[in-house]
Amino acid sequence: MFSRLTSWLSGGPRLRLAVVTPVGPGHADLYTQCRASVEAAWQHGRGPFTALECIAVDDGEGRLGRSRARNEGIARAAAAGADWLFFLDADDLMVEGAFATVAPYLAGADAVWGLILGLAPAAERPHLRVPQIVAMDSLDDLLLFDPFLTLQMGHFVRTPVAQAIGFDEALDAGEDFDYYLRLWARYRGLKVPREFFINRHARHSGGPRAASAEDWGRTVRERQRDERVRRNLPPDAPAARARRTARIGELQAFCRGQGLVAAGDAPSLAAQMPYAGTLEVNEYEGGTLRLQCADDDPACAQLAWTGEYRPFAAALWQALAARGSSVVDIGARNGLFALLAARAGAARVVVGGEPAALARVREDCALNEVAVECVVAGAGGEPAGRAVDAYLRQAAGAAPGAIHVSGMDAAGILHGLLPALAQERPELLIDAADGSDLSAVMQTLQGTAYRLWRIDEAGHALVPCAEAGVAREAVAVLASVRAPKEVGVIVTAAHGSVREA
Repeated sequence: MFSRLTSWLSGGPRLRLAVVTPVGPGHADLYTQCRASVEAAWQHGRGPFTALECIAVDDGEGRLGRSRARNEGIARAAAAGADWLFFLDADDLMVEGAFATVAPYLAGADAVWGLILGLAPAAERPHLRVPQIVAMDSLDDLLLFDPFLTLQMGHFVRTPVAQAIGFDEALDAGEDFDYYLRLWARYRGLKVPREFFINRHARHSGGPRAASAEDWGRTVRERQRDERVRRNLPPDAPAARARRTARIGELQAFCRGQGLVAAGDAPSLAAQMPYAGTLEVNEYEGGTLRLQCADDDPACAQLAWTGEYRPFAAALWQALAARGSSVVDIGARNGLFALLAARAGAARVVVGGEPAALARVREDCALNEVAVECVVAGAGGEPAGRAVDAYLRQAAGAAPGAIHVSGMDAAGILHGLLPALAQERPELLIDAADGSDLSAVMQTLQGTAYRLWRIDEAGHALVPCAEAGVAREAVAVLASVRAPKEVGVIVTAAHGSVREA
């Protein structure tokens, strides 16, 4: 009573909330924990709510089923005068700050969902599902993405809206998705990148009306396909692709900001949720870079999902580019290393590659208003290194101070460059990410004055390469004719260190 009086005197909203929980077979003890989490959240912060009622619908024998139990909960919430209700299953937990967190969204929505947050049986802390769509404001979002990636039952909803929609009591599988579809079609649904509840895994209830995960998946995906046809929403239509791209871009930005994705997971995420659009990169020296991102490019995939790609190798490359007036990038798939060199202050950037890759490089460089020289190399069986070497000898300008080599045939590229290497001795950054055999690289450089240093990304350090150990351990190497002390100066400029082998 005092809290409601205080809210009335302050002129704030006076909203009553009910938390509705069906308690199925074997869930009585779980509900005790569930309710305790609700009460703890209420004590932590009430947000815009002035009264709370926990409504447990007893279905210990499983004869009601989830739909009827929830409908009974809705009726009881309405009878209690609840303005809003939250559906929380007995095997779930309320997030401590949920009531305060939802406050900014209530005025503009009829129902509000948050992020899908799970807790594995042996885990101490919950985890965010990755991937999942982090923001939704249209029924189209619900229809264009796999249902596993969009919504779960726990959500805030206006009580009159829940009464009007209700749950189909004839359904034993997919009743939740059916409810979502009807609500989002008629009312203002919203999903926001906030946390409201935790789904405890492997705690599902049984009973005569229980459905398996396989039943749910099959039923829901069939219903989703039917709805897309009924609403004339083909997934490959331009508008649908644009919406998917926008939502995936939001997810990528969220993952980058939260540090949710490891570099090794980026390729599978890119395959599962392909993104084709412009990506802004802010993790390197020299200001923002813009790249055309495609799901066939591992560098762009890592940049999109983690915010970085080989940060120490890139920092070394920028330190090398800052020392010389001319640099060369051979075997590029995109314009990343060319742009990094330009941002570092290289006066001349030459890129060698096959025509399709060069088209991508030109597009990326044009986006950033950076001029580069492109040399067709590696097409039609012609050795890429030889073509670039011929171009450098014919073109006017200073010899390159640094060369970046990437691609499957790094050794072959270096073999074609041997005349230039013997004469100018540029620094070499060799990227073996695509499966180059570094033992072949070492063999190619035998007889030259080059020493190889393994690039340790985790330690942000260079490690001298022992001849026997480099081939299978290193992902990228630096080759230099400089003395170790001089190499250390370059590494210091890249904010790294040199370690013993």
